[in-house]
Amino acid sequence: METIVKIDGRNVDQLNGQLQTDLTKATTPAEQAIIYSIHSQSVNEAIQLSQAQLSHYRKFQMTVNSALNDHHDSNSSLHMDILGAPNSHYISLDGANDYLKFNNAHADFMDWTKPWAFGIELESVSSINDSSYSTLWARGKNEVCLRKGGSNWGIYCFSNGVSIAQANTWYAPQAGSKILVVCTGSRVQYYLDGYKRADMSFYASVSGNDPVGDLTFGKPVKKAPWFGGVNRMVATLQPSELGVSQIAEYFVDGSDVSKMSFYSTVHDFVTLGEDNFNQLVGMKGVLTGTMENGSADDFVEY
Repeated sequence: METIVKIDGRNVDQLNGQLQTDLTKATTPAEQAIIYSIHSQSVNEAIQLSQAQLSHYRKFQMTVNSALNDHHDSNSSLHMDILGAPNSHYISLDGANDYLKFNNAHADFMDWTKPWAFGIELESVSSINDSSYSTLWARGKNEVCLRKGGSNWGIYCFSNGVSIAQANTWYAPQAGSKILVVCTGSRVQYYLDGYKRADMSFYASVSGNDPVGDLTFGKPVKKAPWFGGVNRMVATLQPSELGVSQIAEYFVDGSDVSKMSFYSTVHDFVTLGEDNFNQLVGMKGVLTGTMENGSADDFVEY
């Protein structure tokens, strides 16, 4: 049976319609299974292609930004006029002991019973695939981790070392990827490069929920530090404002969140590495903090 699926430019309803139409051609369960397999393979191929294209676009964007930054050295106002938010640096975390710390984050952030969302861009990712857990955001006894594996990358949410939500995602982040983690107060959703890779309900008690103290990125509670380059962290306490169109805008329309339609609902947007070492300052001045245990070389220029 030849491939009968072409998914470019089609939305979910159109894809479902095509699938149902194709299934009417099947006369046996075996033929139905073949049709399901063809559709699944075609969608997976399209997703992989789009991820590869996205990576190329991001590399091109970095090249353009680098050229603009050459002009920025002699005319700083030109850089601000063209790009809006500075984009000439990012922060490299070594996977050993350095991390980002925000000491004034709202109390609801990283509370599993409250709504919040974090997004971040990755400029580089460790190539290690050993099934270890690498921590993204953490606070108190709570942490969000990615589990590194060649064929079974997954997201895990922990409360005092106990997994309360988890899912295999099968897709690994890479240089140029964007990550968005959304907590609704009862579920956690994980987006990678525009695709919802996980939508998890809490399957274990969150009685150990303890989001007290500094909000951190890359610092583990009971797992391992994050290893890689990171940039442009966005935080919001209003994830309900992130509908389908806003999430699509975040993943597709460049890197400057301050120019996006939902910016007014954003708690803060931090262009990492732009301030003097070791300072972290959000564009709204709400989130501020420091890079801990690092050096000036970790504020990397493109």
